[in-house]
Amino acid sequence: MLPSTEVSVEAPASSRFHLLDLPPEIIQRIGRFCADYRLAFPSSVLNRCLRAIFSVPADIAARGLRHFETPELAVLAEVLGGDTDVIKILCGYADVNALVGVSNSVPPLVWGARAGNVDVVRCLLDIGADLNLGDNEQAVVVAAEFGHVEVVKLLLDCGASNGYEALSMAITRSGSVDCARILVDHGVKPDGYLLWVASAHGEVSLVEVVIKAMNLQNVGRVPDQPALRALLEATQKGREQIVRVILESLPEPPSSLIMGRLVMNAASRDHMAVIDALLDFADLEACCVAAMQSASQGNREGVLQVFRQRGVIDVEGILVQLGER
Repeated sequence: MLPSTEVSVEAPASSRFHLLDLPPEIIQRIGRFCADYRLAFPSSVLNRCLRAIFSVPADIAARGLRHFETPELAVLAEVLGGDTDVIKILCGYADVNALVGVSNSVPPLVWGARAGNVDVVRCLLDIGADLNLGDNEQAVVVAAEFGHVEVVKLLLDCGASNGYEALSMAITRSGSVDCARILVDHGVKPDGYLLWVASAHGEVSLVEVVIKAMNLQNVGRVPDQPALRALLEATQKGREQIVRVILESLPEPPSSLIMGRLVMNAASRDHMAVIDALLDFADLEACCVAAMQSASQGNREGVLQVFRQRGVIDVEGILVQLGER
């Protein structure tokens, strides 16, 4: 057996880094440097030790107050950073409702809503942030604009106003069906303009949410103006599913005159799927003659084929009578 080769190694007198014996201000400067340059020190142990030192909320807040020109700018920086413990400390020195920012001066709550950080938003509300501060840039409006569902819900539960503008942003900007549904569930009433916008954007689920919150009516088989305008928009844009959703929501189909105009509009744009959808709700003989004539004059055989496939009317016979064959 070979003799043992184990060698006794004397343990170091201390495991402390001498760097930590430096004055606090120098350590802080080193820490700020390390935050900007992650590879400043090759030792991961040293980096972990420094990180622990510089992650104390009270120390972060103190450094923020020294670094930024105003306490409000320090709050803004931490709102974007997301540390609620630091925000609570900084708000003891700052006006939580002050307008901050460079190109867009809004309260910190709006910045938190824009970032979608529900914990930061809740923290600011607990501190006393005014959730309805601003004209059309309240926190709930901005949250809906960027589709942050949980933030929208929190703000509404806390009494946020201007839900209409928020619903408009959910439809026109983020396209968030969940935000729109939450706003409607909290009593926000959409109008004809929002129905028209939703139809123009082509999101079927958004149209369904808006229609469910409205009460579309027919007056003498003529849809009210919001429904008619949205129906025309969807027809012109070739939104077949939206055309069906709107027609299904009406108490009865529109008059043959209106349906004929819609079919003719779709035929002039070669929207075959829309024509097919309209014909499911229309009186074929009453509303399609002018549309077939328009399609024939424009050599739109695809459109005429949609009528032929219905097999209910004599397409060729009607065209002969109109002098188109």
